Amino acid sequence: MTAKKIPRQDEQDTYLIEIARRNVIRVIKAIDQALDDVEAGETAALSDIPKYLTELRKAMQTAMDERKRLDEQKRKEGQLGAGEIDFEAARNEVLDRLARLKKSQISD
Repeated sequence: MTAKKIPRQDEQDTYLIEIARRNVIRVIKAIDQALDDVEAGETAALSDIPKYLTELRKAMQTAMDERKRLDEQKRKEGQLGAGEIDFEAARNEVLDRLARLKKSQISD
């Protein structure tokens, strides 16, 4: 039996995001199939749709959380790629500037 190669952290992160994305697609396909079944007259499939919608919300949240975690990690390590925007840093900059403006208006 051969030992599996342990992927680098960036490969693991990419893999986790891909798994989350595939899970979203899998649930969407299940919803689509349930809708096809309902249209074909199989009303029992109606009871599955709310469950699938809950699964879809959870899968989408997981995908977004993984993406956010990876972006935060990249931001901390200074590895945001060219063209990527660090919205958290931009937000903090705007809030800092607004606070300084407000403070200067109060002291006038």
